[in-house]
Amino acid sequence: MDNSNFLCSLCVFESANFVDFRRHYVRYHQNDPNFYVSCSLGSCVYSTKKWANYRVHLHRKHKNYNNEENVNDEVFNFNDHEIDIEPVENFSCSEDISAFNAMFTLSLEAKHNLSQSAIDSVISSTNTLFENHMETINYQIRKKLQDLNVDDSFLNDIFPLNLLNYLDSNSKRKTYYKHNLETYLEPREVVIRRKFVTKNRKTKEIPCVGYYVPFAKNIKNLLSLPEVWHYIRNPHASSDGYLYDICDGEHLRNDNFFKQHPHALQVVLNCDDMEIVNPLGSHIKKHKITIFYFTLANVPPQHRSKLSSIQLLAIGKTTDCRQENGDLKLLSDFITTINCMSTQGIRMDIHGDEHIIYGKLVIAACDTLASNWLGKFKEGVAFALRNCRNCDVENSQIKYKFVERQVQLRTLEIHRERCDALRSLTSQSKQYWSKIWGINGSSPLLDIDFDITTGLVMDPMHVLLEGVVPHELSQVLFHFVSVKKMFSIEWLNSELKSFEYSYIHKHAKPEPIDKKFFESSVKIKQCAAGMLTLIHVLPIIIGRKVPPDNQHWSNTLRLIQIVLFCTSTYCSFETVFNLECLIAEYLYNFKSELYPKASFTPKMHYLIHLPSQMRKFGPLRHHWCMRFEGKNGYFANKRYKNFKNLPRTLAFRHQLHMSYMQADSKGGFSSSFLYACDEIGTGEEADFAERHPDLSDKYLTISNERIVYITKSVTIHGIKYEKGCALVLDYDECENPTLAILEEVVIRGQHKYFVVHRVQSEYNPHILSYVFDEVNRKDIIPFSDLKFKWALSVYRYGRQNTVMNVNCHALPYPL
Repeated sequence: MDNSNFLCSLCVFESANFVDFRRHYVRYHQNDPNFYVSCSLGSCVYSTKKWANYRVHLHRKHKNYNNEENVNDEVFNFNDHEIDIEPVENFSCSEDISAFNAMFTLSLEAKHNLSQSAIDSVISSTNTLFENHMETINYQIRKKLQDLNVDDSFLNDIFPLNLLNYLDSNSKRKTYYKHNLETYLEPREVVIRRKFVTKNRKTKEIPCVGYYVPFAKNIKNLLSLPEVWHYIRNPHASSDGYLYDICDGEHLRNDNFFKQHPHALQVVLNCDDMEIVNPLGSHIKKHKITIFYFTLANVPPQHRSKLSSIQLLAIGKTTDCRQENGDLKLLSDFITTINCMSTQGIRMDIHGDEHIIYGKLVIAACDTLASNWLGKFKEGVAFALRNCRNCDVENSQIKYKFVERQVQLRTLEIHRERCDALRSLTSQSKQYWSKIWGINGSSPLLDIDFDITTGLVMDPMHVLLEGVVPHELSQVLFHFVSVKKMFSIEWLNSELKSFEYSYIHKHAKPEPIDKKFFESSVKIKQCAAGMLTLIHVLPIIIGRKVPPDNQHWSNTLRLIQIVLFCTSTYCSFETVFNLECLIAEYLYNFKSELYPKASFTPKMHYLIHLPSQMRKFGPLRHHWCMRFEGKNGYFANKRYKNFKNLPRTLAFRHQLHMSYMQADSKGGFSSSFLYACDEIGTGEEADFAERHPDLSDKYLTISNERIVYITKSVTIHGIKYEKGCALVLDYDECENPTLAILEEVVIRGQHKYFVVHRVQSEYNPHILSYVFDEVNRKDIIPFSDLKFKWALSVYRYGRQNTVMNVNCHALPYPL
């Protein structure tokens, strides 16, 4: 740029130095709105009437020109129309500004998922924007001070340039995050195996690596969050006889470790394989990734369901993890740390005080394939001699065993003996006994205090919604459509499409059912959420088409009731007994009476272990993988172009995201990590006594403020309540629910009240729902007094309103 010409249309000023041009501009054209500048640099021709646009152009296109003084290192000082150029040496922003800037760049990476080049461009443009604003403000302040004859030299240190220079590249940002953000935890590399690659007749050894997040440091970061620490120090165990979470099950209540350490961490492990690339493309399985997550069951379920509550533990390529001891190497840090936590504990400085943190792995919630691989059971369950990791029943016998008491359960002691025996056997003997016992070897989870025969829990989402339910619906709908001719598949799809789904179900509508599935009587395909919606609305849609005494429909209703119990957020020990009876009767009728020629799948056998799992570990909904698979979406929803070291990319990107989620605006630990702010719909202010005179006396006993905010919808802890939804207020002595229909929500400060209409309902066993015609008296109920906080959908069945209590612990036994 030494030979450049900057042309001013009014006076034709030529300069080989940008600073000279700046002096000219400030002296003669600063206040001229018609000032026109242009840049002529070889093939570059740029002109503008706005100095800011011209400044951005110079920064972007000609920032690397060679001159004596670089404009990026200067602060311009206006004094008596002269320009003194003073370079800024060793400039550093204040701590708060630096943190704000870092959180700004971190949000671009973690929240908006911009590429590195896009982030660099945004930072460059933002830096230029800051400079332009500060130069303008600087000039205006100096002009005012000159009019007042005040020395303006103190402004030299107040308006620095290059505020974002220390964050303008990926390496600089990573360095800053690592040394300045408390929440950032960098993944570490571990060599899983080594392979030899021959290229150009040269053979070289290449390490295959995975990445893990140090478990102890990850725990320390979590406990440094005030909300998480509060729940660690204040356990949420039930005291009313219901089971609301894992901590209410018999396993934790009877475990001496948790009796001795009531504040110990309850670790939940998850493992899953996922495809990063298009599953229909040519690179399928080439870039398949194995991911380990963990979460803390000490956190209540309503907060634990947030995706940010699920932490990354380790990640690696599936082909590497499937090698001998691949999972052990990847989980080595976790196993060492959890063993230390379960014995002498780990000392940690939490909120300024030293604490000894104890913890233990409680359950491993994975799908069938991942659980069997992690536990080193037979993965191909359809062809294995013993395909169940909970019992020793043979594959040929599962169709005759409908209750868990009928099978021989595996025990940890015998399982350890078998694993030890496999190590000492010859190759041929090992192959034989591996088939007989249904195990492939020793799991890394055997190295910790964990019962692998019961702790690898059955996932109700995969067992039911992606297994038994599609299989059952294929059989019963084939019977209704093709055999009994009760309705056509076209009619059913039309009803599914035109059905008026409530706001609770409209985001997970079932897909139309393909006719070919009925012609061949194979499993219906739906996603898990769509399948759950389908079984909630199917009785209302086809109930009027099916006779009340139809045995096929009665058995389907048993399965739907099983799903309701298994997906409820709470249960009781009575639920366990009812669930066991329902499963036994359903399986017997399916195989012996209704569909003797249909296949009896391993997942149907897994049903018999669900009641004991509920008794040991609480509601089955809190064991499913729905939220863990939702976490996979963070990785799968981004398009990747570089696959050289994919585990590293995913691990570092996730940790940046987690750092952003755990941090406040200054880079410290957030005080609102778990709590999702309540979302209040549009409404209006009103005098409650005038709006609801019949409720004014009861309301005044709760609050003396008459002016309130009225709205039709509110979202609290992720549950949305809208006008017209149903609520369960209580249960009578016969376990019949007291239902109410929401009319509106009253907001007073931080308190929420529901204006409802109580209803008198009657149970209809043909559709597993409670029906009612009219609403009864009006009532107002504080949200904090609601014991059962799940919102329910209200649908029309004929001329009646109907509510299926999908979140329940008891239902009348089906006919």
